[in-house]
Amino acid sequence: MLRLLGLVGDVHAEEQRLARVLDFFASRGVDRVAQVGDFVDGMGSDAECVRQLRDADALVVRGNHERWLLEALPSLGGQSRRLDASQLAWTAALPTTRRLATAAGEVLLCHGLGEDDMTLFLPRHGPHELAANVALNALLEADERVVLAGHTHVRMVRRVATLTVINAGTLYRKDRSNCTLIDFVAREVEQWDVHEDRAPTFASRHTF
Repeated sequence: MLRLLGLVGDVHAEEQRLARVLDFFASRGVDRVAQVGDFVDGMGSDAECVRQLRDADALVVRGNHERWLLEALPSLGGQSRRLDASQLAWTAALPTTRRLATAAGEVLLCHGLGEDDMTLFLPRHGPHELAANVALNALLEADERVVLAGHTHVRMVRRVATLTVINAGTLYRKDRSNCTLIDFVAREVEQWDVHEDRAPTFASRHTF
């Protein structure tokens, strides 16, 4: 049962930032690391990011960028210039969602929202956008309570009715890079800014 989780958003091949985050999580004594997908496609090394996530025994789900890569493989002769055969097989075996047993109950790990890896759910979305969000409403109807997601690159802790969505943000250098610590005992979320040249720095704390 998870008590303290290190959550990583869309990595997009930022291997140096990912290494700093994994070191930071280790220093904080997390029970496990989870990652919400889109670890490939960026200016760094896809292969190194896969290696780091595998070495960390991270709980990883597949995002839309991994799906696009796998869908393109037949036209690429089954090979990728950025991942070797073993790394491709590991990526292909990843689920689109995972259920995590935590001290706060079961939570859902995904990329977008649930099985939809492309849906948008943002802090600025109001009642009309929420009502039209099919994936969000499916989670509400399924009585999900806590969802850990990514995709938008916008970190967020937002409650809609009985559902709390924690968006892990991103490590992508062109956006605000961050990582997240979730204490399921205290029911607290800490967001930390991630930097290229130094350890993460505290940004904000939220309850859920």
